[in-house]
Amino acid sequence: MLTAEQHENRATGIGGSDAAAVCGLNPYKSPVDVYLEKVGAAAPVDETERMFWGNKLEDVVADVYSDRTGRKVRRRNRTCRHRQHPFMLGHIDRDVVGERRLLECKTADKWTIGQWGEPGTDEVPDYYLVQVAHYLAVLDYDVADLAVLIGGNDFRIYTIPRDRELEANLVEREHDFWMRHVLPEVPPPPTRAADLRVLFPRDSGGSIVATPEIAAKCAQLKALRKALKQGEAETEEMALEIRAFMGPAATLLIDADGAPLATWCNNKDGRRLNVKALEAELPDIASAYYEITPGARPLLLK
Repeated sequence: MLTAEQHENRATGIGGSDAAAVCGLNPYKSPVDVYLEKVGAAAPVDETERMFWGNKLEDVVADVYSDRTGRKVRRRNRTCRHRQHPFMLGHIDRDVVGERRLLECKTADKWTIGQWGEPGTDEVPDYYLVQVAHYLAVLDYDVADLAVLIGGNDFRIYTIPRDRELEANLVEREHDFWMRHVLPEVPPPPTRAADLRVLFPRDSGGSIVATPEIAAKCAQLKALRKALKQGEAETEEMALEIRAFMGPAATLLIDADGAPLATWCNNKDGRRLNVKALEAELPDIASAYYEITPGARPLLLK
């Protein structure tokens, strides 16, 4: 868990999880998210259950690592900087006592087990591999162990040696991100729809002339949407015929043996708030709970 000082230091450089995001490998954070954090424009992030349990179980994972390897570990309660590249920061989970070795403690969902290789290898998810490579560069260490608890009952230890080629590529990409985007405050290109909603929440009302490449993409997108719409119409027509044949029946059988072919069942009844009635009977209470949200910006092709 980071101290208040370490949280403040995050804005002064690129950390390990940031490095994976800058490379487009962090499933929870995009390059735009990193940029907004560094320039102080990011919205506050509430702690999720995944984050909560990751913090709570860090000590447990570290203790089990020590028990199973015989290595002693200690917490490093400060943020480190790369000697030659001060924009590269490192806040590791643990130092291994008496060695140029660090320990990262992770928890993972059971459904991610396919992303992990055999214990003892360096076959970990790419975003963790980049994170560890970043830390090894910052601390100038030789090797890292990554201990992970998968699904609450599968404890594994992976060993990741320093990879100089990966490190050089990583330093170059982080330097480029810091110099071309963070310092001049120029956002990186968006890589997901959520980035667009943050960078361009509202239109300016103005116009912009398309490049030949963008004009071509508009034509391609229009053709794809037309094909999809035709496919959706055919799909709905088939579904209509099947539902009409079934009538009130909940299950369609493929033959007399009773093998199911399809089901058409009612979902559980839902409840919704009658906003119009609330506004009519209790207008003061209703108005107190209004929230203004940006209107959607659908891309309409002409």
